[in-house]
Amino acid sequence: MRLTESVTIQAPAETVWFFLDDPDLVKAWNPKVIAWEPLGNTPRGPGFTFRIQYGMRGRQSWWEGRFSEYRPHTRLVWDLHDPAKPDHRTQLSYELEPRGNAVRLTQHIDFPDAMIPLPFRWLVKLIFKTGKPRGERYLATLKRLAEEQEQSGKRG
Repeated sequence: MRLTESVTIQAPAETVWFFLDDPDLVKAWNPKVIAWEPLGNTPRGPGFTFRIQYGMRGRQSWWEGRFSEYRPHTRLVWDLHDPAKPDHRTQLSYELEPRGNAVRLTQHIDFPDAMIPLPFRWLVKLIFKTGKPRGERYLATLKRLAEEQEQSGKRG
């Protein structure tokens, strides 16, 4: 299953990139991310490995991840897997496309259909298209934070 969402952000790709690449900033816009810690001592870049803890549906689980593509300010791909369930693999990709003084950010989430029972797949797609039942959508939060960062940087 593939879920796709895009947003245009009034900030340069460099500003938006930090919100995708920095663990503390990811936690600021994605409320499901509880913790993120590097595995080993390699700096963030191609092949960087990490553990990430998600909280979903009242449960928390650790996933292991790796940056399989790392093209600063252009494209970042995370390959994630649940060590307790080897068939649970997810890929998150972020593409940044400059558009004048803004950037178009597109997020793709790819995961096996088997992770979601057949009767619920349509519901997942509907919720993803129309937004979370309550609150701001994740990329809308990222947009707001990046634009605030850009505005505060211009004033300072």
